[in-house]
Amino acid sequence: MPRTTRPDSPWRSLLHLLWLQPLWAVPFALFFGTLYGAKREGYVGAYVASLYFAYGIALSIWSLEHFILSRLPGTDEMGSRRMILRISSYAVASLIGAFTASLALHFTVAPSFLGNARDVVVIAMFTLLFMALFLGIAMATVFYRRAVERAGTERELQLARRIQRSFLLTDFP
Repeated sequence: MPRTTRPDSPWRSLLHLLWLQPLWAVPFALFFGTLYGAKREGYVGAYVASLYFAYGIALSIWSLEHFILSRLPGTDEMGSRRMILRISSYAVASLIGAFTASLALHFTVAPSFLGNARDVVVIAMFTLLFMALFLGIAMATVFYRRAVERAGTERELQLARRIQRSFLLTDFP
């Protein structure tokens, strides 16, 4: 039976994360390889760069979840201020992960990756674009879950009303 919840241990979730990142890198490699009109070798290079970014951002978010957010009191409550704080912390973690991945890529595999200011700006813009996309998806998921919970609560209340009405007399003697 497939597991629908997160792994219990942070280390198990780290192993899960490390296993999934090569899969997450594939669509980004296809996107960037196609965007830059690459041949087969270009797609391989785009995949390697996507792996760096996938691991950098994922490890940054994992660290945020397991070492920072898990230690803050009241992070399970989702008031509007807490939600904004949580979203901004994920955004900052994504930016840190992307910056770290860029530096790692520049100093290891692709020394010309951060060759000029234009390259840095393009990387920053794509990072902001994908960050906004994924944060939008995350927010939509949160709002969808809340709506489903509210609908379930409303159904339960309607059922309780019907049961209570069934106890009332319809014909008075």
